[in-house]
Amino acid sequence: MKLSVLAAQYVGYKQSMGMRFHTEARTLRSFCRAMGEISVTEIAPGRVQSYIAGTGPVTRFWHRKHEVLRGFYRFAMARDMSPVPRFPKIVPKPSHFVPHIFSREELQRVLDAQPVVRVRAASCNPILAACSSCCSTERACASVRRFLSS
Repeated sequence: MKLSVLAAQYVGYKQSMGMRFHTEARTLRSFCRAMGEISVTEIAPGRVQSYIAGTGPVTRFWHRKHEVLRGFYRFAMARDMSPVPRFPKIVPKPSHFVPHIFSREELQRVLDAQPVVRVRAASCNPILAACSSCCSTERACASVRRFLSS
């Protein structure tokens, strides 16, 4: 069976189950374009891995493409249309966000810039003062001062 036909069946199946499945369908269409008009059994594992990898580092999108193709291949294997899964078995861990923790010196530099913020706050339009960023900055500076004094 042709890859694009099987992908269309899979998308139709998922949507008939009540899933929205629009983003996943777009990923599968992209996969079909990348592989070409070939049979499901002719797909080389290396081509699937290169499609998932794309260019650059492993991102959340890498994991998303892997999840979509894993579901697609489970669907194909359950219907005896693909004998072997052709996607990577080793899934790299996603990188975790590491927040920057400001040092006391960095916080002090922020507070040293506060007079500029107060001048800016004084020159704000009174009508816009309630939603301007300079007003919230003064509140934030007060909480930073409390932190530094402790």
